[in-house]
Amino acid sequence: NIATFGCDQEYGSYANNLVDGTTYNFVCNKKEPADYDKRYCGTGNQADYRGTLAVTESGKTCQRWDSQSPHSHTYTTTLYPNSGLEENFCRLPGNAGARAWCYTTDPGTRWDY
Repeated sequence: NIATFGCDQEYGSYANNLVDGTTYNFVCNKKEPADYDKRYCGTGNQADYRGTLAVTESGKTCQRWDSQSPHSHTYTTTLYPNSGLEENFCRLPGNAGARAWCYTTDPGTRWDY
């Protein structure tokens, strides 16, 4: 059977569709776009994410990890020394969540991806 496929230029994945209608999903072997870190905390388990993204997917500014306002929390560098809790960057401290996230500076939204 002949297969067709196409890479998604934004996310780097493609679907391999066989003539019989079977679909297989793969990941393209390519470099992320230069501005990837500025757009997304990312997907998958990101306990080792150390990028500088400080805005959530919904556009909210991240709260600094060393701040307890507007949201108090227990994610501190003392309790999570290896989690990279620097500034207000998206992180996944203690694997608490599905992927990197942050508390927000919006009093109405505690946290977001």
